[in-house]
Amino acid sequence: MRMSLPDPGTRRGKGCLGGCLLPLAGLLVAGAVLVLVALAVFTPWAFYLGGHFHPVPAWAGVGRVHASSGDFTLYVSLQPTSQSRQLGIPRVSGTAMVVDPKGEKFLLNIAGGFTDRWIGLVPEGRAMFLDFHRYYRGISLNAPERRPRFDLHGRWRGPILVMTDHGSFSRAFLPDGRAWLGPRDITPATRETLNVSLRPCGWWEYTRATAFSGAR
Repeated sequence: MRMSLPDPGTRRGKGCLGGCLLPLAGLLVAGAVLVLVALAVFTPWAFYLGGHFHPVPAWAGVGRVHASSGDFTLYVSLQPTSQSRQLGIPRVSGTAMVVDPKGEKFLLNIAGGFTDRWIGLVPEGRAMFLDFHRYYRGISLNAPERRPRFDLHGRWRGPILVMTDHGSFSRAFLPDGRAWLGPRDITPATRETLNVSLRPCGWWEYTRATAFSGAR
């Protein structure tokens, strides 16, 4: 009786699936560890945004902007940029979403940083500025629409980022709460100065609010 032996080529092919994936997984883990080590060395403050240590070098928060046109909700996520020392100051980037009083949602990009060149390990009491502009997807032959745009300035107070808009919110949104998307060379007049306290929120809350929001 002849015995049927497994095809060596097939056996090697099946074995390669695990043999190839394990080194790849090891490389991915090693790469992630190296990134975290680099962040810990060059931007250790990113692990202490909000006043306490967290293993992820980022921070997510939410706040209400009480305007005369109604209440806006602002979701924010921050992390150090790859050029964290651009212009000689610690820099941050991130994403955000603003919800106007009628429920319309806008995805935004954030560019900002601290105003001090040295902020130490825990940025308690340190001043920070954040510039918000509309998130743009894809490629356009014309200048992409970056409005609504506004900026916030403030300081860390424990786990809360306390900020003011210096009137920029009222230039970005009309008295009825709608975003100003009219002629680019016309800017609405400043109507009021608004304050917002961004309080920490869980990453699940931030992701749930922004990922499947149907925002523009």
